[in-house]
Amino acid sequence: MDLPDVEEKVMFSGLVFMVNRKMCIGVMKDKIMLRVNPESLNSLLDKDGWNT
Repeated sequence: MDLPDVEEKVMFSGLVFMVNRKMCIGVMKDKIMLRVNPESLNSLLDKDGWNT
């Protein structure tokens, strides 16, 4: 699927997805890095597997 303003890039020894030239999510080996709304951060801190 071709989506405007979405781009895949190799970064951080993995693959990241950019939306409107901002990193949205990245996959590196067995880890996932993602951008989170700061207002949602506190509700995620008690979830298993979550690191800040």
